[in-house]
Amino acid sequence: MEQRKKEIKVFSGYVALLIIFYWALQNLKLLGEVASGILGLLSPFLLGLVLAFMINVPMSQVERLLFSKVKQGKRRAFVRMLSLVITLALVVGLIFVVLFLVVPELARSITVLGNSIPGYLDQASKWAMQMSAEYPELFGSLSQLQLDWNSLLSTAMTFIQQGMSGLLSSTVGIAAGVFSGVFSF
Repeated sequence: MEQRKKEIKVFSGYVALLIIFYWALQNLKLLGEVASGILGLLSPFLLGLVLAFMINVPMSQVERLLFSKVKQGKRRAFVRMLSLVITLALVVGLIFVVLFLVVPELARSITVLGNSIPGYLDQASKWAMQMSAEYPELFGSLSQLQLDWNSLLSTAMTFIQQGMSGLLSSTVGIAAGVFSGVFSF
């Protein structure tokens, strides 16, 4: 009789799991929204855990290198706090150094690229002239294609502008994400 009750409980558990699984399959959108909401609520805590773990490694090294003699009591708590402040200062300094090195270099690269485009267009034009002299039959058939060069150039410039706009917006998005993460921290 006892065995029969165990089998009924196990069977009931399987049936309940199947019903829940069926309901979950029918309501995937709702489950996604609930999971997103829960993740949104837990994200500051998860971010805090990740940052605490990441900061603990260099903080332990700072503590070991600078304050290895201190072992006891209230001084130990002060040493931990001081090590945390030093580590945070090092991290913030590292972020600023990277920003001040990478961002100006990126701006210079974009400027150099923008200044180089006319030279590349001239080189392409010279190459096309040289190819037309070497292969006149190929370029003769290309000239019969009736291409609207102004429209083609306009389309290319629009494509480049949209690409640069997308690059700028993604850069701003990344900066906003970093600022948001720092603010959440």
